[in-house]
Amino acid sequence: AMRLCFARESLAAPSQTDPEIALSAAQAPIVLAFEQVSANHLSELSFSLRGGEALCLFDEAGAGIDAIKALLCGERTAKSGRVKINEALFSAKNAWEALDQGLAMIVENPAEALLFPDFSALENLYFPAGKKVPGLWANSFYADSCQREYAPYFKPGTLQKYPNELSAQELHTLVYCRWHL
Repeated sequence: AMRLCFARESLAAPSQTDPEIALSAAQAPIVLAFEQVSANHLSELSFSLRGGEALCLFDEAGAGIDAIKALLCGERTAKSGRVKINEALFSAKNAWEALDQGLAMIVENPAEALLFPDFSALENLYFPAGKKVPGLWANSFYADSCQREYAPYFKPGTLQKYPNELSAQELHTLVYCRWHL
């Protein structure tokens, strides 16, 4: 699923490029669903996303998008309706609980907000794991493991570069992989 997300070719409709991909996406389980959700600036919003799908919402004023973000970060609860993550009722009270339930929000301009310019792409990738893994920085096993796991999503040598040397697509891929890890 991650490879499709990062491939430039995936911008075309799957049915135009490969009928098997379109069929598998249509059969993928629903990973996010809003069922008649009403909250600040939302009135009975319903949609569902399957694994591998993307959703584009147009909200000229931005208030509806902010309301969706607040719901998904656990900052607010819906007045009515239900939000489901992987078929389970979503009930997070903050971003960490949301992450435990399988949902992560990537902020606007994620490369600027989440990456450290003095760290290589690989160091940026596994930096957040340092909070959970004692001795992460002292043991090269973790860096080697991250390199093996995530190198297929980047061109050779990319993970040794610094953020200012990466393209916009590589930066977004790095941020996404960081959240995935």
